[in-house]
Amino acid sequence: MFAVWITTLFLLDAATGREVCYERLGCFTDDPPWSGIPGRELAGLPSPPAAVNTNFLLYTRDNTMKYQKISPSNPSTIKASNFRAHRKTRFIIHGHLGGVDLPWISNMCRVWCDYCLTVVVLVFESENIHRHSPLIGL
Repeated sequence: MFAVWITTLFLLDAATGREVCYERLGCFTDDPPWSGIPGRELAGLPSPPAAVNTNFLLYTRDNTMKYQKISPSNPSTIKASNFRAHRKTRFIIHGHLGGVDLPWISNMCRVWCDYCLTVVVLVFESENIHRHSPLIGL
């Protein structure tokens, strides 16, 4: 009988949603739509932004060969960059199976900048985060 009570308490604890909040980003729970839905079966809460260490690399027509590193938490990096708000902005968010140094990524950045007059922001997380954990990192 004791084992039944322990199991019940464990299941009740697992059934209650947990929540984590990050300044500037808001709060996330382990309930849908964050996790436990088709296509996003990962359970758990997102890692803190500092652990994810998200990087933003800016490519424009003025700098197609060399990116400029910008930060949403440091607006001066955006002001000092070649970013132009009046141009369409496209984001490339790389997957978990490859790095940002793959040739097709830089080629896509150059093509979009040269032919589409767009601003391209390449977004990626640092390699020190576990590859299968939920990520939040702005």
